[in-house]
Amino acid sequence: MESLTTVHTLEGHHEALVHDALYFPRHRAVISVSDDKTLKCWLQRDEGSYWPSVSQELPGAATALACNVEGDKRHVFVGLETGLLLHYECSADFNSMTLKKSAQIHTARIVQILLDPERDLILTCSRDKDLRIHSMTSFQLLSAYQTEAWCTCLQYDHASANVFVGTLKGEVHVLKIESNRLVFIVTLKEHTGSILSLLWDSTSKILYSGRYKAAAGSIKLRTLEDTKVVVFCFFKGQTFCCTHPTPTHTHT
Repeated sequence: MESLTTVHTLEGHHEALVHDALYFPRHRAVISVSDDKTLKCWLQRDEGSYWPSVSQELPGAATALACNVEGDKRHVFVGLETGLLLHYECSADFNSMTLKKSAQIHTARIVQILLDPERDLILTCSRDKDLRIHSMTSFQLLSAYQTEAWCTCLQYDHASANVFVGTLKGEVHVLKIESNRLVFIVTLKEHTGSILSLLWDSTSKILYSGRYKAAAGSIKLRTLEDTKVVVFCFFKGQTFCCTHPTPTHTHT
C-alpha cells in the first residue's frame, strides 16, 4: 500500500476544528470553514505555499460548506452551528467575498450542504433531524423530510436526483426529488450504530457507508426491501456497507 505524504499544511484557523475544506486545482485555491467563526480562501503562491487571500468573519461557528466555482460567478454557501445558511459571492481572483443573502433554514447545526445548480437546488441536512431542499437563487423552502435521529451525512446522485441521508440511528434514508419534492423510496438498516460518512459512486451506482466500530464485523449479501446490499464488512476499526439501490417501482 502506498504511503501518504504531506504536501502542504494550511495554518490559520487558530487550532479550531475545521469542519470542511474544498480544493479547486484549476484555480490553485482552497476554501475552508471552521469553529473559529471564519470562512477562509487560500491561494497557492509562486513558491508553492498557500496563504489566506480572504478571511471572512462569520456570525457563528461554521459547520458545512459547498461551492460552485464554474462560470463567471463563484458561489459559496456556508452552514452554521445555529442552522443559518449564508450565501457569498467570491470574486474571480478569489481575493474577496461578498455576502449576498442569508436565511435561517434549520433550527440546529447544518451538517452538510450539496448543490444542484442545473435544478437550482440546495440540499441540506441538520441535527434538527431534517433533510431540506431550497432554491439556490431565492432560498425558498421547496420540500422537507424528517428522520428519527440527527442527520449525520448526505449524498446526492445528480443524474437520477436520488438523495441519501445517513443518521445517528444507523439508517440511510433513500429519497428521490420529483418536481422539487422529496419522495421517500426506502430506508437501509444495515448498520448497528451512527453512520459517519456516505459516498455515492455515480459510475458504478454503489453507495458506500461507514461507521466506527470497535468489535469485529461481518460480510453479508442480502436483499433489503427493493435495495440490494452488495457488501457489508469490517476493516481496521471501520464498518463499511455497500448498497446498490434498485427500486422495483418508478415514480411519474
